[in-house]
Amino acid sequence: MGPSQEAGSGAEARHLLLATQGRDRPGIVAGVVEPLTAFGCNIEDSRMAVLGGYFAMLMVARAPEDLDDAGLRAALRAARDQLALDHVELHPLADPRVAATLQSATHVVSARDADHPGIVLAISSALAGLSVNIRNLQTRLEGDPPVYAMLVEVVLPAGLQSDALEAALQAAAAAAGTEVTLRELGD
Repeated sequence: MGPSQEAGSGAEARHLLLATQGRDRPGIVAGVVEPLTAFGCNIEDSRMAVLGGYFAMLMVARAPEDLDDAGLRAALRAARDQLALDHVELHPLADPRVAATLQSATHVVSARDADHPGIVLAISSALAGLSVNIRNLQTRLEGDPPVYAMLVEVVLPAGLQSDALEAALQAAAAAAGTEVTLRELGD
């Protein structure tokens, strides 16, 4: 683990961010989660995906106040080596607002069109311009000829109405030469 993981200690952090990446193979999740669980950490949020033959995982875990930080880091280094992973990084999240980042998405933005550069830039720029937070973004090529599909789960900031976001997205999509839809998620 690199120097960025050495800042802070588990005793100071109620939450930890774990980032893992390496060639995909069975057993990565179990091998990385085992040390977290053994040291009393509880996984509260996670995202995992395989892209281009590589597995990537991000997790937010609640750590006990008496966490043996050095012991957990050593166990994660051992897991990294045993699983032949490229990276296993652990970062303390001392910010008490971390729980607020676990807020569920309120809307879904989707785009589907012939593949061309600029789709992600156009949509993400429109979202950023209105302070809309992206909770999850997935893209993929489908079919032959390839059609680009993009799905974005977002959280609207207080005071932003769906119709204002819809207008901004439609303008961005028109400029990028694509089509976009916005759907509000139900309770």
